[in-house]
Amino acid sequence: MTGPAVRQDYTLSLVTETPLHVGGAAGDPVVDLPLATDGQGRLMVPGTSWAGVLRAFARRTHDAAEVDALFGAAPRNADAATEADPGHASRLFVSDTTIGETGLEMRTGVGIDRRQGAAATRILYDRMVVPAGTTLTLNLRYEGPSRDAAAGLVAQVRAVGLTVGGASRRGLGRLRCTAAQVREIDLTRGASLLAALANRTAATEVKAADGAAAELPRIEVRWSPVRPVVVGSAAPGEQADLVPLLTRTPDGRLVPVLPGSTVKGVLRALAERVVRTIHDLGPPPPDFVTALDGIAREVPVFGVLFGSREQAGALSVPDVTAVTTEPVAPDLWLGYLAGTAKQVTSWTRERTHVALDRWSGGAAEHRLFTVQETQDLGWAPLRLELDPDRLDRATPEQRRGAVVLLGVAVALLAEGHAGFGHATTRGLGEVAVRGVDVVGVDRWELPAHDGGPGLWDWLQEASGHAYLTDVVTRGEEKT
Repeated sequence: MTGPAVRQDYTLSLVTETPLHVGGAAGDPVVDLPLATDGQGRLMVPGTSWAGVLRAFARRTHDAAEVDALFGAAPRNADAATEADPGHASRLFVSDTTIGETGLEMRTGVGIDRRQGAAATRILYDRMVVPAGTTLTLNLRYEGPSRDAAAGLVAQVRAVGLTVGGASRRGLGRLRCTAAQVREIDLTRGASLLAALANRTAATEVKAADGAAAELPRIEVRWSPVRPVVVGSAAPGEQADLVPLLTRTPDGRLVPVLPGSTVKGVLRALAERVVRTIHDLGPPPPDFVTALDGIAREVPVFGVLFGSREQAGALSVPDVTAVTTEPVAPDLWLGYLAGTAKQVTSWTRERTHVALDRWSGGAAEHRLFTVQETQDLGWAPLRLELDPDRLDRATPEQRRGAVVLLGVAVALLAEGHAGFGHATTRGLGEVAVRGVDVVGVDRWELPAHDGGPGLWDWLQEASGHAYLTDVVTRGEEKT
């Protein structure tokens, strides 16, 4: 067996477009899902996480032989390697990435009981995340016979970016590659080796692959709040019991955010209501997790779209940030939470609520609470992205059904059957849908939608199948 002919050292600069969570195994008394750290307590993304993500990415851009040549392969004969089929280890070495000093954010998730519509018992968890706008450096080394094996992969990453870490279908962990460089050594030439030893090997830029950055098929929803949309933060303030969840902008300031997990949960509940009505499945079982897995098994289209514990779904929803010209400086916001600062921005207002004693008719004891609501905010559109690889593996009927089922959920949202965030049964969270665009679905021979009226008409046209036509019709009757 001959040695490698070339060594390439790649340095990729990445920026988090959405918050990042790579979980650690160590227990944390404060948060349920902490971040991974190294032996010195520094935040990190392990090389194993990068390697798995890169291999999955390569499977979408390279054929199987190229992937095995780059990432290694076991002998096809599991009992013993042969000279013709020896197998080999990965030729791509992936380093851990240490995350520098950065502010952290905490995201709180809660399951919704499908029977009661309230928070499910024992389904409350906190997740620590690295905020958007954080810079990461990924170092790769390739040693092998081909100059182009790793170069093609890095060029694709340079164009498209990566997604790494947990809750990626809820919009976390999206990375944009801002730059990529390579230092190459020809291991067959003495002059190249001497130049490397003398540190005279110049770095060259890796250009983005042409035509790689194709947009994902998606449904884009333009919307605005009718009543304040408030997703509560895990850290209450001294002046308000419920304060809105904020996220960092690239310049380090804070704006309100509607998490992708919240949007996806609302759409999933709407879609499940439709599916249970159409199939006459009755109410879900009391156990929260059993209810979620059961519907995915009973209705495969639902599982293709939203996933289950056995498989990821095709739908991914990134965070939605408020479009405001007045972000808040972190120190001012911390001052508000600590009670040392009063009004820190014009787009919030405090409203105090009190429960009434049913016997005396007066204010009930210990039932006074204050909510810091948002007002006069515009929001970025909802991006409901569909994974083409996941849908391409489904049957044509399931693909069409998944797109139409998501469209039905959006149509129900547009007609006021759900809202986002806190107190949606008490007047808050009501939204108005101003337009819907459906793009990129022509790859599955489905019609596009130009954002005008007639979403139910588009769904009727897109169904193209007797069963799915019935789904749309029954959904329309329900509204």
